[in-house]
Amino acid sequence: MIKKVKLSFMAEKSVKKSRPSVLEKNNKELIINSHTFAGFANALFGNFVDNHSTLFSSLKPDLDKSGFDILSRTYFCELIFFPVLVYFLSLIPFFILFFISTSSLILKVVLLVLAPFTLSLFTFTVMFLYPSVKVKSRALNITNNLPFALNHMAAVTGSGIPPSALFELLTNFEEYGELSKEANNILKRIKVFGEDVITALRNAANKTPSDEFREVLYGIISTLESGGSLKEFLRERAKTALFEYKIRRKKYIQNLSVYASIYTAILVAAPLFLIAILSLLNLMGGSLFGLEIKRIMYFGTYVLIPLLNLFFILFLLWVQKEV
Repeated sequence: MIKKVKLSFMAEKSVKKSRPSVLEKNNKELIINSHTFAGFANALFGNFVDNHSTLFSSLKPDLDKSGFDILSRTYFCELIFFPVLVYFLSLIPFFILFFISTSSLILKVVLLVLAPFTLSLFTFTVMFLYPSVKVKSRALNITNNLPFALNHMAAVTGSGIPPSALFELLTNFEEYGELSKEANNILKRIKVFGEDVITALRNAANKTPSDEFREVLYGIISTLESGGSLKEFLRERAKTALFEYKIRRKKYIQNLSVYASIYTAILVAAPLFLIAILSLLNLMGGSLFGLEIKRIMYFGTYVLIPLLNLFFILFLLWVQKEV
């Protein structure tokens, strides 16, 4: 009896010792058999993400609302994998520069240490912030398309079709952009996952990035549960949404007129005035801040003014996305 107990204890001990090796073997097989970056990232950092999920808790809500066709665990693994990959790949050119450069040793060492780390940190920052940027972009797209979609839904509701058919209608129009994707998710919950309309709408409302669309979904839920007129609700909500849309566009047009005045003053009138003054100074000779007048004119004409125009165009594009 004692021998059997000893044997069972030794067997259990040997199993415990073999478990880490089995896990390591499985991880190695996963790494070898991974044919994509996502699979490779999961194989390398999957266990770390599972054990430290709280580190990524702040990113998960934005990731759920971003509409990415990727599991949150996979994205968290890629969030670690790609900065590490960028770090080691960027070491190669900087190692080459280290040996061929004629700069001082201190400068080369600093460049070799800091440059790969900076690129890796930049990659991590971009990947960490991108879901929140995508959420804001999707929310704006949904909000701008919502008035027209609500008008469409209100017009069709009078025919007596079920609520699920309203969202199926939106999926057939790519013009509605992200709103058609939200409708497709609702339809998928009903037809694929077997959820009833109320549950599907409530789950979609919790995950949509647009506050306006969330209010519409909760309004539809309340109307269906209370037995009210869905047609009247959609019609009134469409009027409100269209009124708000017109106000936003009106403010945007007013801001554009202000931007046009600023552009005319700073990037049209001011450069002409400065060039006229610098031309006179160039004829008289001399220099300005220790630089030749001709070089200042060349720099302003071929570098400064084009850069300012480029920044202004980028600013207009950024402002347009906010409307």
